[in-house]
Amino acid sequence: MIRILMNAGFGLSLLAVTTVGQGPVVIDVGQVITVSGATMEGARIVCKDGKIAAIGREIAVPKDATRIALPQGVAFPGFVDAGGYIGAHRHRNETTRPVMPDLRMSDALDGSDPAIARALRAGITSFHVMPGEADLVGGQTSVAKVDLDGHVTWLRRDGLLKVSLATAAWDKKTPPTHLLGGLEDLAALKDDPAVKPFWSTACLVAARSSAEIAAATDLKRRLGIEPLLLVNANIVDHTDRLVGNVRGVLLEPLLPQLGNHWRRAAARLAASGVPFAFASRAPVAPADGLRLSAVTARMGGLSRSDAWKALTLDAASLLGVDARVGSIEVGKDADILVMTREPSDPRARLMWVVQDGRVVLNPLSIKENR
Repeated sequence: MIRILMNAGFGLSLLAVTTVGQGPVVIDVGQVITVSGATMEGARIVCKDGKIAAIGREIAVPKDATRIALPQGVAFPGFVDAGGYIGAHRHRNETTRPVMPDLRMSDALDGSDPAIARALRAGITSFHVMPGEADLVGGQTSVAKVDLDGHVTWLRRDGLLKVSLATAAWDKKTPPTHLLGGLEDLAALKDDPAVKPFWSTACLVAARSSAEIAAATDLKRRLGIEPLLLVNANIVDHTDRLVGNVRGVLLEPLLPQLGNHWRRAAARLAASGVPFAFASRAPVAPADGLRLSAVTARMGGLSRSDAWKALTLDAASLLGVDARVGSIEVGKDADILVMTREPSDPRARLMWVVQDGRVVLNPLSIKENR
C-alpha cells in the first residue's frame, strides 16, 4: 500500500510527520535539481535501500513505497557542509601540545550531539568535522553523516590533516608565538613521517587575516604543500594568488551584513577557476549559515549554478566523497531535500529531508534535545 504524505500544495498537515519507516520512498516534485546534470521538470525520484534507484517522469511506484507528492516542490541534493565541528565541538582543540597529527576527529564524534539535529533541520545531511585552530597541527578531519538515531556513517573516516596559521595557534604564551614561528615549525616538520603522507595532497590550512592567507598561499613554494584553504571573506583580496598554489577553498560563512566588497568573495573564487565550497563552522556558528552563504554569495554576483555546487557537489569533491554524495544521481546515497524554491533564493523554505533513503524529518518537527 502506498502511503501519501502530501499530495498537493504546502499545507499545515506537513508539519505533523517526523520519521517514516525504511521501505522505498518516492518523491514527486515540480522540479529536480540534480546539480551534476540537467534540471528536470515534473520528475519522480525513487529511493530504495538507501540509494537513488531511479529518476524520471514515467517510473512505476513500488507498492510498499512511502510517497511524498509536492507538485510545486523542488528536490535538491542534501547539503554537504565543507567545514565545522558538528558532533565534536567540545573536543576540537586539544592544546596539550602544538603538533598532534595522530588525533582523529572520528574518535571524538558524538552521535547524540544536539547540533546534529540542528544541522539536519538546516538541510545538512553530510558534514566535514575538523579540529579547531588552537594547535599548529590539530589532527585529522573526518567526513560523516549521522541520522536522528545517532547512527554514524563514515564517508571518510581519515580525512585531511588540519594545520592552523590562524591567530589562535600562535598568539599565546607557548611556542609558536607568532606567524613566522608557526611557519618555521612547519618547515621543521617537512620530513616527519607522521605528517609527510598528508603534506602535498591532504593538508587543510586555516588562515583568516590577509597576512595569514598570504603565508598559506606561499606554502607550495616554501614547503611543497598544496593545501586546501579554510578561509573567510578576506580571500576576496587574494584570489590572484590561488591558482596553482592551492587545491581549493573552504569558505567560512558569508553573511548579508557584509559589505558588497566582501560579498564578492565567492564570485571572485569562481572567476579565478579555483574550486570552493561553503563551510558552516557549526555549531560555533548557526548551521543555517551554510545556505545563507549561498544567498549572500548570489548577492555578490555568484551564479546560481555555482552556488548550488558550493553547497553540494564541489564540497563533496574537495572532501573526496563525491562518489556517494553531492548530487542527485542513480546509485548515489539518497540524501535529498524538498524545498519550496531553489536554495539560493532567500524566500526558499525547507520542507522535507531524506537521508539515506529515509524520510527523517520536517525541520519544524525536530526537538532540540533528542
